[in-house]
Parts: sequence; C-alpha cells; structure tokens
Amino acid sequence: MRAQNALGGYYLRGVGVTQDFTRAAYWFRRAAQQGFAVAQANLGVLLLMGRGADEDPAAAARWFDRAARQNDPVAAHNLGYLYEKGFGVSRDLVQAARHYEAAARRGIADSQYALGHCYEFGKGVKINADRALFWYHKAADQGYRKAIERIQALITMPDP
Repeated sequence: MRAQNALGGYYLRGVGVTQDFTRAAYWFRRAAQQGFAVAQANLGVLLLMGRGADEDPAAAARWFDRAARQNDPVAAHNLGYLYEKGFGVSRDLVQAARHYEAAARRGIADSQYALGHCYEFGKGVKINADRALFWYHKAADQGYRKAIERIQALITMPDP
C-alpha cells in the first residue's frame, strides 16, 4: 500500500518520472482500495480537482470520509470544507464544524482557523468568542496570518 501511494506521489509531483495525473490517480486508487488513508485523501484531492480522473466532488467526499474515519487530519479538513460549501455533499454546517474540529485537534492550521470562524459567526456551533479566540490563537501560533487578523478584530470589538 505504501509503495503504491509513493508511486502515486512520484507521478503527482513528477519526481523521477514525467508528471502524470492519470497514473498518480491509478496508484492512489490501488492503495486507497486497500484501505490506506493517505492514498484515500490523495485520491480525493485528484477527484475534487479533476486531475487524472473526471472531476467528481461526491466521490472525493466519499474518499475523504474514508480517510477521515482513519483519523487522517487533512482528509477531515477537506471534508469539513465540502460540507461547509455543499460541494459534493449536502451543505451541513454542523458536519463541517465537526470535521474541522477533528482536524484542528490534530494540528491543521487551516482547520483551526476555520473552526475559529465557525465559533465567531455561529456556523454549525453556537457563537462563542472565547472558543473562536482559542482556535484562532492555535492557528496564529503556526503563523496563520488571517487568524492573527481575526484575533485583533475580536479583541478590539466593542461589547454589545
């Protein structure tokens, strides 16, 4: 499985071989079908972008879901994004926040920022400025510029 995923990565990036998204998708699919979470997430990205396979957001969501169930944080983030936007799945802000949180707890700065945004604006969770600041700070600690801007906005916001 790892070797198949590695082959997919080589073709994806053109490392030692000519870049070929179709071959990358082929190798990722082989590893993904055997249950390898990283390959499932990689295949999801290719399907989402229509690289090496027809664009298929619904199939991408299914692969991200499989990988997220194996605690792949990048897949959980991507799945959260799909639920937030209603792309390939029905729009569901509660599910989006749940997947963002799973990825945020595993250190994904994009998810930490997104979860802060959920708490700040009540997207799938109740508005909670303290929780928003907590997650924005986590993202900011990793240098996430937008999170720093949101922290500054929340701190200088007048009380209602």
